[in-house]
Amino acid sequence: MEGSLHHAQRSTLAAAAYYGWKNTLGFIAHPAVAMNADPYALKIAHIGTGTSLWLLDLQQFLTKRLGTLPPTINLDFYDIDASTTPSSAWLPSNVLIKQLPLFDSEGPPNLHNHYDLIHLSNLAPYIKDNNPDQLVRNVFSML
Repeated sequence: MEGSLHHAQRSTLAAAAYYGWKNTLGFIAHPAVAMNADPYALKIAHIGTGTSLWLLDLQQFLTKRLGTLPPTINLDFYDIDASTTPSSAWLPSNVLIKQLPLFDSEGPPNLHNHYDLIHLSNLAPYIKDNNPDQLVRNVFSML
């Protein structure tokens, strides 16, 4: 694959960056982020990265906090290219992997005002012409 890193190399670099970030900051979601919604009915999206590490860590954190991960909690993972994500067979049933073109459209109307928390990762390389406006509009519409 001339001009790009091999899939395994990209995944390894993404994992190293994630764990470096997590270990340096000491949290998965910033403590100032208020989870005002019912913790048993949270709707959380992770957009980017490809490895799903943040979402899987959050799933483990919520499981420890609540004693179990209720099926009423939605943990959705979106990426431009879902080929780097883990197999859905390895994930809990309430963790969904979806492809989402956040830069090319107004975003799916069915996701407007849908999520309580959205985590963004490693999207800078995909921003066109140094203009993140479409991405920002689409993400905010999902909250």
